[in-house]
Amino acid sequence: HPVENNNGTWSFRRTEPFAPGVTHTATLIQTAAQQDSPEASRTFTVALPVRKPVITYPTPSAEVGRVLTVRGRDGMAEASMQVRDAQFQTELGEPKVLTADGEWSVELPVLEFRPYTIDAQQTLRGEPSERSETLRFEVVVLPPEFDVPQPGGNLPRSMTLSGTGMQGGRVDIWLQGASEPLIEDVFVGADGWSADVTLPVGETTIVARQRFEGRPSKDTAPLTFNVVPAAPFIETPATDEPIGRRVVVSGFGVPGDTVTVKLGDATHAVLGSSPVLEDRTWSVTVEFDQPGGLYGLMAVASSEGFDSADSPARSVVLGTYHPSIDVPVAGGWVDNPVRFEGEGRPGVGQVVSWFNPDQVWASDLNVEAGGWQGGASQSLSAGGNWCRFRQTITDTADGATASDWVESGRFEVQPPSSPTQAPNSR
Repeated sequence: HPVENNNGTWSFRRTEPFAPGVTHTATLIQTAAQQDSPEASRTFTVALPVRKPVITYPTPSAEVGRVLTVRGRDGMAEASMQVRDAQFQTELGEPKVLTADGEWSVELPVLEFRPYTIDAQQTLRGEPSERSETLRFEVVVLPPEFDVPQPGGNLPRSMTLSGTGMQGGRVDIWLQGASEPLIEDVFVGADGWSADVTLPVGETTIVARQRFEGRPSKDTAPLTFNVVPAAPFIETPATDEPIGRRVVVSGFGVPGDTVTVKLGDATHAVLGSSPVLEDRTWSVTVEFDQPGGLYGLMAVASSEGFDSADSPARSVVLGTYHPSIDVPVAGGWVDNPVRFEGEGRPGVGQVVSWFNPDQVWASDLNVEAGGWQGGASQSLSAGGNWCRFRQTITDTADGATASDWVESGRFEVQPPSSPTQAPNSR
């Protein structure tokens, strides 16, 4: 680079820009009379231009709550971002040091209920940026939010509505179009708000409003959901109880509902239906045509075209194999203690009373290839009787674990013999 004057002053401009924010070293050597001078060096840093931040939230003229996080873009790592109340030219909260370039956020202290005009400025290594464009918004009491129900969801007649809002506020809820609140003055705590209510079955639309320090919010958007029957309760058969091809499933529900019993597998095959009586009970006689094994039974309540959720599946053991009762024979006369015999598959069985299955007449009877046999552990009443027999199955031939109940024919139990009268000793 030639020196263009003789008074010792020279200058040079590089056409390619220097990278900002890093240290550069310029080294100078001048040549005169074909002689090179010693090197002269100097380090320098090109200042990084501090970008003007942009506020992206809140949006212009938005209504926001008292707890606000301002968001934006064009932030710079290690810069300190400060949000200002431009109307009163006062800082809002403490500056925040950014950890990355790009998007940024600053949490503000609790704001007053009033209109605000704010801007933002970032400072990097003592160099401030231009202030962002101003943004105007208003701090108001916001409507509450619903967690339960969700739009289009289902709730039982007796339900708990819940959601979130401004801590210390009060929530009122209306059925859409009603002049009086359905629920009013529900307190909003640190965990939100909740309220219990009972509604008729059908499609229902509600709105809510929040009050805080005498200031009302706007109404929420209408929320539509379905009020459906509560899932019925299955009382019998008991969990994991062995059952036969024909069994009565019973339980409790809401009078007027219709209960449908179905399989709890992928098919959800319907097994039968019954109305719920005024005493809240229902019963369905079910006949299976499935093979023996483990099944789940579920119940669903219906009313006015709406169905409840499925009840929890009640696990039962279906037995389809029929052993036999060969002794006593139908129409035969027997004496106490009564002897029982029959055929079956390997396992263990029991004989019970025909009118009360809880009254066991013979238990723990081994069933082998040659059949089963055993005597009654108590005297049976004289006259006509029947008995029932059921067994477990252990041969694993078809996966069955229990048989169905089988019932004997009627047999007659001899009355006890009259004792011999003692001779007259006189």
